[in-house]
Amino acid sequence: MRLVLTPLDDVRREVLARCPGPHVVRLPRDQARGLVLAEAVIAAEQVPPFANTAVDGYAVRADDTAVVPVTLRVVGEVAAGSVPDVAVSVGTAVKIMTGAPLPDGCDAIVMVEDTAVVAPGSVEIRKSVSPGDAIRSAGSDVEAGTQVFAAGTRVTPMVEGVLATVNALEVAAYRRIRVGVFSTGDELVDDGSPLAPGQIRESNR
Repeated sequence: MRLVLTPLDDVRREVLARCPGPHVVRLPRDQARGLVLAEAVIAAEQVPPFANTAVDGYAVRADDTAVVPVTLRVVGEVAAGSVPDVAVSVGTAVKIMTGAPLPDGCDAIVMVEDTAVVAPGSVEIRKSVSPGDAIRSAGSDVEAGTQVFAAGTRVTPMVEGVLATVNALEVAAYRRIRVGVFSTGDELVDDGSPLAPGQIRESNR
């Protein structure tokens, strides 16, 4: 008896032809981990949404720090999540926490490590700063309308975090595929029945 073998490429084409095409689903981002994006993700919002400080420290006018050390009067404090109700003017500073929005009048932040409280209501600035130092401007990470991920990107925890940052509540992704594994061969027995001559137990699967 002469065996006729089918070339591997032909078998592969036949199997793939019988497989359904990729199915796209829309689902919440926290259910998409491990899936592959079917559409590009475009940022609907700018990140950060407002100018803020990148460090804990003091909001100042850079010109006031040209010669250091210099003592400035502290006129207020801004915490992350709050709205500034004070402004920075000549000779003054505002204590500020990382992520807090900038008070009017300031153009730089002095890191707290470069300052010292010398008297109640005053702070000594020990390092000069330039305009823009330690400030994250609105949209400096991502501008609204920017593509943050292309179709074909796998949703990892890092990707999921960025999706949350740009307020992508849902994504379009390819549904997780289902794979069946089976063994073939006339010699294989997997039902526990006695082995006939030439047969072996199926174990590879």
